Amino acid sequence: MSLGCGPEYAGVYFRNYFYKTDTRPFGESLYTSLVRFSNERMNDVHPCQKCGACCAFFRVAFYWREAEAGEHDKFVPAGTWQESNDQQRCMKGTELKHQPKCVALAGKIGHQVACSIYKNRSSTCRNFQASFENGERNKRCDEARAQHGLVPLTKQNWLTGYGKRL
Repeated sequence: MSLGCGPEYAGVYFRNYFYKTDTRPFGESLYTSLVRFSNERMNDVHPCQKCGACCAFFRVAFYWREAEAGEHDKFVPAGTWQESNDQQRCMKGTELKHQPKCVALAGKIGHQVACSIYKNRSSTCRNFQASFENGERNKRCDEARAQHGLVPLTKQNWLTGYGKRL
């Protein structure tokens, strides 16, 4: 498990966490405690960060001005998109009909993923919502997940897994 600053930081973080909140049952090994700690922390991860199916299923097209550097502070970086037509651009990799995958998607779909341009992603990506993220099913999310062999998200994913309440 990486907490952002390397294994030595993870050890200090883990040690400090248990120093302050050591609730291990008597005799529980440090390894068992670490596994339990890792599982608890994984529940804090947004379900989209364990999925990424939409980034490897849909064509991501957006209005051309979203990629203009001088227009606003959050623009889709050059090199991650290509011209689609005179009004639209699309993310590289998503224009492919078979096995599309956005060039900005990092990680393994269904396990751990991240968007390498998250702060500058297009409005298409910003507006896409996971199923039940706001209390309603998104059939497009379910469709993308099914294509990658993942079960659809449910209300339960938001009630327990992420800590977000409906």
